[in-house]
Amino acid sequence: MDTGPTSENKLPVLQTATSLAISFAICKVSTSIAKSLRIRGGNLPIITAVVVVLATLFPVQFSGLAPAGEYMALILMQKFFAVVGVNGSIWNIINTAPGVFTFALIQVTVHLAVMLGIGKLLGFDQKLLLLASNANIGGPTTACGMATAEGWSSLIVRGILAGIFGISIATFLGIGFGI
Repeated sequence: MDTGPTSENKLPVLQTATSLAISFAICKVSTSIAKSLRIRGGNLPIITAVVVVLATLFPVQFSGLAPAGEYMALILMQKFFAVVGVNGSIWNIINTAPGVFTFALIQVTVHLAVMLGIGKLLGFDQKLLLLASNANIGGPTTACGMATAEGWSSLIVRGILAGIFGISIATFLGIGFGI
């Protein structure tokens, strides 16, 4: 059995270093923009906007960094789970979970009722309303999963785009309402 490195299991060192360097540069520029505009807490939204603009303007250059992103995401997600697990308390979960679950259930139920009610009054297709509701609550990944599971292949891309659109504007709307 050969366990030597192959093209499938080599770490993309150059792409990882390039991704980190670009990330640091984007963070520095975005932080400087936030400071110069005196937007308190504006670092993350500006970083998001800069990344979206750069990825849109230079898709070929940034797509080459995707393999490095997968490796970094894997490592960082493991670290995230470890930190959350270390700080977790089973008693806090037992005491807090019922209230959080009830709150979320009420939110999702009201959201779905409003979406279906207004959508029916406006004559929208129920499949579109359910998918839009899913995209708004769960984001593009759950909308894609729902459309695929239900066999709505013509709605997969719509669900993904609706979820991405919601994520991309939600932070800015939240900050706008908070100012």
